[in-house]
Amino acid sequence: MFTGSRAPARTTLLSSPRKGTHMADNTPATAQTSASNDLPPASPPANEGNTRAAWTAMIIVMVGSVVGGVGFVIPSIPVVIAGVVVIVAGLVAGAMLRKAGHGQPVG
Repeated sequence: MFTGSRAPARTTLLSSPRKGTHMADNTPATAQTSASNDLPPASPPANEGNTRAAWTAMIIVMVGSVVGGVGFVIPSIPVVIAGVVVIVAGLVAGAMLRKAGHGQPVG
């Protein structure tokens, strides 16, 4: 129980008492932040992931999913395995195209 002359201040989720004193606040109370520290070093590419590598990988993975789904519906293990192989081939093709420069730039 509080025995001081002044009641403790109540805080809610919307109002924290001071910077650095709330449990969810990871910054120390003396840290100074500036707008330049909050910005990324460069703007991200404007293609939003719409690249040849992404589309190729997505289409091949979709075909592999359909093949695997058909193999699952008609109980056929070889067709399901073929679908999984096509999915893996799509992921490899997307990675190779990205490495060749047809995908989203890294970093």
